[in-house]
Amino acid sequence: MAIRLWRWTSLATTSLLAIGVSVACGPISLPVLQSGSDPSGVTAVGQPASVPAQAVANATATPSKPRPGALRSVPVRRDSLAETMALDGAVTAQTQEPIMYGWRSIVDDVKVKPGQAVKKGDVLIEFSQGDLPKTLDTARSNLEAATANLALAQAQAEAAQAATAERVAADQKKQQQAMLDAQVALSRAQDNLTRVKAGKTPTEKQVADTAVTDYGTTQVAAAQLALDAAMAGPDDNTIRLAQRDVSNAQLAVNKAQADLNVLTGGPDPAALRAAQTAVQRAQSTLQIAQAAKIDPKAPDQAVAKMQHDNAIEDAQAALDNAQAQVAKLKQPPADIDVQAAKNRVVDTEATLSAAQDKLDKLQAGPDPAAIASAEHQLEATKHALAEVTAIRDEVYSHPTPAELNSAEDQVRAAQAALDNASQAPTVTDAAGPDIAPLQKVIIQDQADIAAAQAALDNTHLRAPFDGTVVSIQTKPGEMPAPSKPVIILARPGPPIVRIDLDDSQAKRVAVGQSADIQIGTGTTAVNAAATVSSVTPGTPDGSLGASANMDVSWAEDQTPKLGTPVQVTLHLGVRQDVLVVPKSAVRQSGGRATVEVQEGTIRHLVSVQVGLSTADSVEIVSGLTEGQMVLAGPA
Repeated sequence: MAIRLWRWTSLATTSLLAIGVSVACGPISLPVLQSGSDPSGVTAVGQPASVPAQAVANATATPSKPRPGALRSVPVRRDSLAETMALDGAVTAQTQEPIMYGWRSIVDDVKVKPGQAVKKGDVLIEFSQGDLPKTLDTARSNLEAATANLALAQAQAEAAQAATAERVAADQKKQQQAMLDAQVALSRAQDNLTRVKAGKTPTEKQVADTAVTDYGTTQVAAAQLALDAAMAGPDDNTIRLAQRDVSNAQLAVNKAQADLNVLTGGPDPAALRAAQTAVQRAQSTLQIAQAAKIDPKAPDQAVAKMQHDNAIEDAQAALDNAQAQVAKLKQPPADIDVQAAKNRVVDTEATLSAAQDKLDKLQAGPDPAAIASAEHQLEATKHALAEVTAIRDEVYSHPTPAELNSAEDQVRAAQAALDNASQAPTVTDAAGPDIAPLQKVIIQDQADIAAAQAALDNTHLRAPFDGTVVSIQTKPGEMPAPSKPVIILARPGPPIVRIDLDDSQAKRVAVGQSADIQIGTGTTAVNAAATVSSVTPGTPDGSLGASANMDVSWAEDQTPKLGTPVQVTLHLGVRQDVLVVPKSAVRQSGGRATVEVQEGTIRHLVSVQVGLSTADSVEIVSGLTEGQMVLAGPA
């Protein structure tokens, strides 16, 4: 390759020298390189040719012996030519969206890496929380306190409402009772008025007449008889009855004294002797029972022994009872029995004294005190007669004008009371706490909690959609500006290829053009077909260059990662039926293109205008005709 490059450089230098000489001095002879000639040297042919003064003249040269493998002679032909453009690109997402953080805060941690797939809601970046947790806790504590205050106020309000309801119910019940009472009072007043108008009832008049008759004929006479009896003194029968009472009382005293004497005089000797005799008999019986032998001839020894034992037990029980009776007789009387006997003696003596006093008074003749009492009773009865007589007169005097007026006034007052009771009572609500300000405090506390929670949530920058991380524009410790993205996130979908273009390239790229994409080289290279989907021109100020996006037909198992570099061969267009020469036949120098033409054994340089160019062919717009032979590099 180095030898070929040296040969082409030598040829170009020789050609340029020849052109320079021809321009300055006139026609010169150039060597002609034959296809297959010896590359070791060039032989000049002495046939001159005229070189015009233009950029390139038709040069002549003396043919020389060709050098095999150096150059080849190819014809100018017509063909279809496809134009391509080789560009560098990168795999990117169809839609990339910059993710910004709208607050100023320090980055604590970046949770993702470029190329990582994320789900909507995943945390991308954690920012410093600062005092937000404390602020949230304070807001929650304030809400709890406000809620408790509201609950207390509501309870107080409910209690006040309940008290009002109870008071209303009590007032209503009181009003109903007052109405009932007023209705009863009115009914009574009306009944009283009716009675007053009617005067005293026949029964009242009869009662008055009966009272006068009773006092006038019965009670006054009875009082008079009592006075007469008191002045006459006691009769013989009364004195005999009194004397009998004295005798009966004396007998009772004697009986009580005798009982006391018996109780305090010790045991009865006869009873004691009888009890002691019973003890002796019981002891003898016990001794006999104990001395008795069990009959050995008894058919049932167990029964005989049981009978023997029972006889001893019965004798022992009888002895115990007799001894208990003796002890009882010798035992002194109880104090309570003695005191009871003494009390009976005192009571009977008092009864005797009272009976004797009564007898003494009866035997003394009329009692001045009884006479005075009877006289007083007679006077009282006569006074009562006068009163009932006045009452009877008063009964027959009704109704009076005053009674009528009073009864009518009572009816009017009862009616007024009923009217007043019928009016609904005025209800005044119990003064309960005003809960509206407390509710506003709770609303504000809830808003504070929501704001604090939102601020705390905002310290976690989350993925707004499912996608792939394209790039990360920040790092821990930085405080990104709210106007700048911190992460570029690609939306789901097959990746595309993006190429950057300069101004000249951008003018030749259009939507719909096809391209070949290649990733890698050699046997591991991945190829895919693509189509230009959009072209974005650069900004006028040059801050952003032009670019183009390409849709790629990726194989299912060959989808590359975002950011993977690719080589793009863009197919710009196809020209039909144009003059074509190999690309190695055209020399470019100073913005000029020349081709070396072979005519027989003579070759000369021709200035040409080139058009479309591919990797191995060039379109000749002017300067050559179809069929001419030109010299090109090795195939």
